[in-house]
This record gives sequence, C-alpha cells and structure tokens, in this order.
Amino acid sequence: MTYLQSFNQSTRRPVALALTVTVGALGGLLAGQARAADIPQTYTPAPAPYVEERVQTSFSRFGPYVGVRGGTAWVDDTSFNSTAPGAGIITNTYEDWNLTGSAFAGYEMEFFPGFGGRIEAELGYSSFEVEGHSQLGASLASPTGDTTAFTGMVNAYVDANLGAFRPFAGVGLGMAQVNFNDHGAGGTVVMDDDDTKFAWQLAGGVGYDLTSNLTLEGMVRYQSIMDVDLTSTAAGGSVTSSTDLNSTQGLVGLRYRF
Repeated sequence: MTYLQSFNQSTRRPVALALTVTVGALGGLLAGQARAADIPQTYTPAPAPYVEERVQTSFSRFGPYVGVRGGTAWVDDTSFNSTAPGAGIITNTYEDWNLTGSAFAGYEMEFFPGFGGRIEAELGYSSFEVEGHSQLGASLASPTGDTTAFTGMVNAYVDANLGAFRPFAGVGLGMAQVNFNDHGAGGTVVMDDDDTKFAWQLAGGVGYDLTSNLTLEGMVRYQSIMDVDLTSTAAGGSVTSSTDLNSTQGLVGLRYRF
C-alpha cells in the first residue's frame, strides 16, 4: 500500500464521523421545530392604556349669561277708596290668566363642589285684566280697567348640580311702577293713577342644559309690590288709599351662557 492510499483511508473515517454527527444534529433541530409548531399558541393582547376616570362634582362654567322668561300670573284682589258718590272702598278682582314676562342678564359662579350661584338684573312687565269691581260685596255693572306693573329687580339664586338638571331657589329685591288704568264701572272711571314702590320676590324651579351653553328653565315665583298709594280724583274731591299688588307666576325661560 502506498503512502497516499494509507492517508486517504485514515482521513475518510473522521470526515465520515463528522458528517454523521452534523446530519443527526440538523435532523433533531428540524424535528423539534415541527413539534413546537404543533403546540397551540395563545395570544395575549397588550394591556389597554390607563385612562383616569373623572366624575364632575362641580360647575364647569363661569361667566355672564342673558335670557328671557315668560308665562302666566294669578294676582290677588286689590282695593282702593273712591270719592265717587256712594262708592267708598272698591274691591277689584282680576282674570284668572294674565301675562307676565322679563328679560335678564347675570353672572354664574361656583360656591363649592356641587353647588353654584347666580346674580342677575331683571326687567319685567305684568298686565292684569280687571274681571270685576265690587262695593260692600255687591258687584258693579260693566267693570273696566287693568293694572300693570313694570319691575326692576336684582335676583340671587343658588343652583344644585345634578348633571344636566339644575334645581334652584332664589330671592329678588327691587322697585316697581304700578299703574291702575281706567278702573271704573258703568262708564264712570273712578281710579286712574300710578305709584312706584318697593318690590320683592321668591322663586324656585329647575333648569335643564340643552347644550353646554343653553339652559331651559321652569319656575314658580311669588312677587309682592307693597303699599301702592292711589289717589282717586272722581267727583267729590280726592282721596288716597294704599294696596298691595301680589301675584303668583308660572314661568318658562331660556338662558344663554357666554
């Protein structure tokens, strides 16, 4: 045997052994990957980002607002003295349904979480149509006349924050000009006078936010104009008497916040 033949035989054995080991390792690796592919995979989604939940517990709007309100009024009886012959004290009754309305501007603020307040200036007008006049309990024929009131009030309200609903209560102070226009009977006018006096009112109601700026409101209000002095100038001279003009009002309004 030549040297070259001896070298080839001695080299072939380790090379064949190395090839055998390499092929076996590759086969084991491929088999392991195949088994891993057969195992069901479970997908775990990434956690959602944390979002802080905030609950609104206070008013979120501050600033000026304007609005209008209107409705009907039920007025108490009034009375005055007349110098017409045999007249004396005349009591006036009014129609059940009378018109009242106002325009206003104010400012909304927060007192503490869950409660707020408003301060507003209001100009109003009410008209009460006479239904009848009576003397000593006896009705007078063909009654005429109406009573009107122009009011300038400063109102303060406390509001509760119940989401879109906002119950409120308020009080107002101001002045009013009251006109007794052509009060009379049977074609004779016995009272046509006016006076300007102190007025106050109490209100309660609820608002509902239609939008972030517009609120619908409904309220019941009691208004009192005190000690209205009236002078009769009918035949027989003049005489002055005093009466209160008190009314209960049902109102619906809209407020717009800037």
